[in-house]
Order: sequence, then C-alpha cells, then structure tokens
Amino acid sequence: MQCEGQLSPTIYDNSCPNALSTILTSIRQAVSCDCCMAGSLIRLHFHDCFVQGYDASILINEVPSIESEQTALLNLNSVRGYNAIEAAKRETYNCSKGASVLVGGPSWEVKLERRDSTTASRTRANTDLPAFFKTLILFLENSMKRVLTCGTQYTITKLAMMLALQAQRRRCPRNDGDTNLASLDLVTPNLFENNYFRNVMQRKGLLHSDQVLYSGGSTDIIVSEYSNSINDNILFLSDVAAAMIKIGEIEPLAG
Repeated sequence: MQCEGQLSPTIYDNSCPNALSTILTSIRQAVSCDCCMAGSLIRLHFHDCFVQGYDASILINEVPSIESEQTALLNLNSVRGYNAIEAAKRETYNCSKGASVLVGGPSWEVKLERRDSTTASRTRANTDLPAFFKTLILFLENSMKRVLTCGTQYTITKLAMMLALQAQRRRCPRNDGDTNLASLDLVTPNLFENNYFRNVMQRKGLLHSDQVLYSGGSTDIIVSEYSNSINDNILFLSDVAAAMIKIGEIEPLAG
C-alpha cells in the first residue's frame, strides 16, 4: 500500500505525547456514564471501516452536497457514540481500541496520522455493511469482500435463560424501539469475552446475525472453539485484535 510508510503508531510521540492518554481518559468517561458505550464505539469503528475504508466518513453530517452515512439503513437510529468521538475528535481513530480495553477486551497497535474523508456515501453504506437479516453465505460474502474473516463477540437454567432472552427481544420490537438498548450477553453484559459464543451454541443469540454464525455452516467450528473453555478466551481476544488491525487497513487515507 502506497501510504503504508506514512502511517505509524508512534507518529505523535514527539509532537503530542499525551494524545493517546487523553483519548483513553475521554473514552473512559464516556463508558463510565454509559456502560453500553464501549460496544457502541467498537461497532461505530466497524461501520466506518466497511464504507470507503478507515476514513471517519461516518462522522460527516448530512449537507445538501453529501448524503450522510449516518442515515443509511443499518446506521440510522442504530449507530451511537458520535458524541464520545467528538469529545476526543483530534485523535478519533484510536477510540475503538480504548473502548475494548475498558471492558476487558484486547489492545492492538493502531497506525496514526490518517486523513479524514471529506466525502461520505450512503449508497455504499447500504451495500457494504453486512445486514442483520442476511443468511450466513451472504453475510460471509459481504464480510470477505472487505478482506476479513468472520467472528463476532453459563447458563442459569434453560427456562430462566429463555425467559430472559424473550424479555430482551421484547425490548427490540420489529416496529419502533430503535433507541432501546439490550445486552447481547445476560451473564456478563459489560465484559468483552467469550460467553457470547456459549449463548449462540445454545440457540440463545439475541440477533439473527448472531445466531446465523451457528447454523450448520462453516462458522460453527469457530463458534465452538471460542466458546469451548475459559482458556479459549485468549484465542478469541487474539483473533479480535488481529481482525481489528485488518479492518484498520481497509483503504486508509494518508498523505
């Protein structure tokens, strides 16, 4: 990639040595006020990278000359965290990593000095983001074309879990309720770890895009490996960090 030499994780070490600590402090404050914000920031990062690459185009508001990605089908009344990004705007590209660390997730090295996009594409957002209602094959096709491998984020009693799952689903009805929040994992809702996959293996994935990962297809073995034991949480976190680095290498702007 031509711009590779222009990006570096240490680019601000001399010019702004407090940049990363300032970002982490800002994100910590946002997560302390709203525990769901950590997941929202990681998701915002993903939704930015899949459309036009890693360029902050999702932050561009609607103007007469630009149809904002914020109003795309999978972003409208769904993606959150814009205010938290604004609070650390000068160093926005490191925010998703900080959010992961604050909820027990992995850390990874981020190449800095990326240039923000001056354009956005609602059309590309509507076509490039993997839709929550797709089959596994279409979901993987949509993800793989962005050069990624698939992966997502004990039980009490079956009856209790099913009742809890039904209650969670009622918080997210088909009509209305777009601003409602629901935990993907009822056991450890505020931690970034592999309990999520145990739920999926028990057919208790809250979202269709969760449960389709364990539906007799090629990703069943991945879900099984990630959910197998506490020790496999290391494998999951390692793979997440590797995937996030790949996401960050999608068409970055530099120079």
